[in-house]
Amino acid sequence: MLYLPNMANVPLHHDKGDLMFSANTGFTGYNFQGSYAINEMFFANLNAAYANMRRDSSDFNRSSLGEFGFGYFKVLDKKRVVIFESSAGYGLASVNDKGLQGNFYGHLSSNYHKIYLQPSIGATTDYFDAALTTRLTALQYFNFKDFVNPTESKDYYPGVCAYIEPIATLRTGYKYVKLQIQVGFSLSLNNKHPLALQGFPLIANIGLSGHIPTQKKENTPTNSY
Repeated sequence: MLYLPNMANVPLHHDKGDLMFSANTGFTGYNFQGSYAINEMFFANLNAAYANMRRDSSDFNRSSLGEFGFGYFKVLDKKRVVIFESSAGYGLASVNDKGLQGNFYGHLSSNYHKIYLQPSIGATTDYFDAALTTRLTALQYFNFKDFVNPTESKDYYPGVCAYIEPIATLRTGYKYVKLQIQVGFSLSLNNKHPLALQGFPLIANIGLSGHIPTQKKENTPTNSY
């Protein structure tokens, strides 16, 4: 698989100065995330993902991804429980995969540019957070190499691979530290692209999420934008 979908960063910010961070593991490797609320409306995200998976002594998948994004959030109710947020960002990845490629054995490597748009609706309390997200992802491959069939290698692989990714996020704990679970699907939107099916179809991660509030809620005005 050339595309291993990373964990979606769903911070569910309340206030200016909120800092969220997490470390997770799952089917597609390790995910590290951070998010900071710049003011009462906007936030910034940083994400990193790494995988080094071995299927046996000769087959492997190694990939790395770094991405950043910016988003908007709004508290929707007076009790400050329901939150809408939407973010967009850019990532750069590299991948090296040796093993079964669909119905044939292959060894592929590539880099790709990634852009995403990610709206979410969620609820957060001191004990429990839950959110539903739909992430739209577009990948542009480059430096594509086929080591088994070198004539198929191209420095630039034309076209965009697009995916829609419905995702559910759950967190439980108390205030500042919570267990985080995220599950979802990665569904190709353009199966005619030669690389469209080189994506892992599942998103499943578990880890710990931390929250550092820099302002007390009772002293912070309600988000009224």
